[in-house]
Amino acid sequence: MKDHQDNPRNLKSLHAQLAEAKAKIQKVKSANAAMVKVKLEITKIKMSKFGFSFSWKRLLGITSAKQRFARQTGIPTTQQGMERKIGASIFNLIYKWLFGKK
Repeated sequence: MKDHQDNPRNLKSLHAQLAEAKAKIQKVKSANAAMVKVKLEITKIKMSKFGFSFSWKRLLGITSAKQRFARQTGIPTTQQGMERKIGASIFNLIYKWLFGKK
């Protein structure tokens, strides 16, 4: 058993495989670092508003009117709010049908 482990050919091939694996790991790490840098640059470009933001809906008061209406009536005015409300209603119907509870 010891002769097999100390065989110089096996050690050389193991060292070569180890060096090759280390090189591959280094390439992956550098590629990941480059991808992170690119993603950060894209985020910076998307997020830049040049110091101001303008909305004609906010200027005319449409946004606040929609929010007031939604709060007072309980009817959502956004697509996400409507989807959430419809999903909850469907879930409640199924729950009542399965368990007969409220």
